[in-house]
This record gives sequence, structure tokens and C-alpha cells, in this order.
Amino acid sequence: MPSEVLEQNLPASDNSVTAYVAKKNQPLLINGAVKENSPFESSDKEGRVSSAMVVPMTIEGKLIGVLNVSRFRGGITFTQKHLRAFSILANQAAVAIELLRLNEAKIRAERLAAMGKTMAEIAHYVKNILVGIEGGVEIVNMGMDKQDWVITKKGWKLVRHNMSYISDLILDMLEYSGEKKLDKQEVNVNEIIHEVIELQQENIKSKEIQLDVKLFPHPIKAYLDRRAIHRCLLNLISNAIDAVGKRGRIAVTSSLNEEKNMVELKVADNGTGIPQDSLTRVFEPFFTTKSGKGTGLGLAITKKLIEAHDGSITVNSSLRKGTTFQISIPVKG
Repeated sequence: MPSEVLEQNLPASDNSVTAYVAKKNQPLLINGAVKENSPFESSDKEGRVSSAMVVPMTIEGKLIGVLNVSRFRGGITFTQKHLRAFSILANQAAVAIELLRLNEAKIRAERLAAMGKTMAEIAHYVKNILVGIEGGVEIVNMGMDKQDWVITKKGWKLVRHNMSYISDLILDMLEYSGEKKLDKQEVNVNEIIHEVIELQQENIKSKEIQLDVKLFPHPIKAYLDRRAIHRCLLNLISNAIDAVGKRGRIAVTSSLNEEKNMVELKVADNGTGIPQDSLTRVFEPFFTTKSGKGTGLGLAITKKLIEAHDGSITVNSSLRKGTTFQISIPVKG
């Protein structure tokens, strides 16, 4: 087919040789001029073409295109042998095009699935924050009823922090989809741990979970992105709560490795544990062992956030004994 037709994406006319082959779904060999009584018209008005092959591109009986190759006068004349070879080539091209189409469809489906999972993860995170806001509002109301402004201030601080986390949620999700510039400031890591634990108090109490918190006896001052570390700890503690179920045990510890100048955080539980064949995959996007609960995105985001701080996160787990996640982050960021 002439290049100008391909470039302009012009459709073949109903009585063209291309349309004829497409309708018949059979290869066609043309040698010499097209006869007047032919069921199709020649596009070669100047009579320059001496030989042509036109073959359908089909896969499983489905027509996806037509290939047309022509020889000008003075060149070789195509034979049935050439036509058979060209038909094989057309079939291979059809398979390649169909595989490309299927791959594109698969990519679209995976993107839609990933979008759905991401939305579920966002909803899960927002739900956790809303629990914290509701708790803060209750504390504010209690303080106002008692005219105790210390209690009221404490509740309002909790509400303000969580409203800030919601407003920043969309930017936080970029930690998974792309690079995000960290907003590093000097923060008290123990204070962030207390905020996350306070956020989860309702879940911890309702499930009668024994929570052991052993923090470094002095404030751990580190140069970190406060919201990012909050997100990581919230993910880990939320996962631990899900893992232990009712009346389980969770331990949260912080320490300062002065020799390595690293902040070390641990979240351990005595839950069901993670199977060894799944342990190497826990940080993969959308991988989950929660049997339909959760999206598997939380740990992937956590790992990316920690590594953005030049830190590391590791996991150790034993079935029916529990799981421990350890985060190590440089104090100076």
C-alpha cells in the first residue's frame, strides 16, 4: 500500500483489491494488468505495477488487517511460492499484533486493578486517621464540658495533627508512584510513636491487646520527614493489630545506636506469623497475606519511605509465634 495512504490512514474503497481480499479472507496473486471484468478495481492507474500479492492477516479466523506488496515493471514476477511465503509472514505478523494488543489490554487491566487497590488503601488510611479525629473531638468535648483547657488543648492538638495528615494524603501516595521530596526537620521520634499509639488506642482497647511500649529514656532527636515516619509506624502498628487479633501482644520499642548514629524502631507481635515462602515478598506492591483484608500496598510504601531516608527495614517471622519489623534510620537523615 502506498506510503501516503498509510500516513494519512485512508480506508480502502469498497471495490479495491484490499477490500476484496478482506471480504474473501483469501490470499490473492495478481500478475499483469487487472482485467475489466475483475471483481475489484486496480489502484494502479498509471500501469506501473507488474505483479502484486495481497494477503489477509488473520488469527483464529479473525481478520485484523491486509498486507499488500507490489512489484513495478522490470522486477521479478511473484509466484505461488512467493504467495505462500508471504501468507506465512502475514500470519506471523497477525500473531505479533494480537499479542501486542493482548499485552496492552493486560496492562490496562492491571492499571485499573492497581488503581482500585490504591483507592482501597487510601480509604483504609483515611479511616485510621478519622478514628484519631473522632477521638480528638471526644477529648475536646470532654475538656469543654469540664472547662479543663489542658484536656481541650490535648484533644485539639490530636485533631489538628490528623487533619494535617488527611490534607497531605495525596502527596504521601506519591511515595509509591514516584519520587517525593522529603520535608526533613528535627523531630522527636518518641513523640511520633506516642501519636501513632494514641491514634490506635480505640482498636487496641476494643481487642484487649496488651501493648508494651519501651522507648529510649531520652528524646530521640532526628532529622526526618515527620509525616512519612508517622505513616510508616501507623502501617506497622495497624498490621500488628490485625495480626494478633483479640487479646494478643504487641511491643513497640525505640533505641538510639550511638555507635552507628542510627535510630532503631521495632514493632513486634505474637500473631499468626508470615509463611517463609511469603516472607521475601511482603514488601512487594499489592502482595498481602491478609486473605482479602488489606491491599498489600502499605509495606511497599513503608519500605520506599524508609529507603528515602537512607534507612532500612527488615522483617523476621515464625508461624504461630509472631512477626518483628525493625526500622533503622540515620539520625542526621
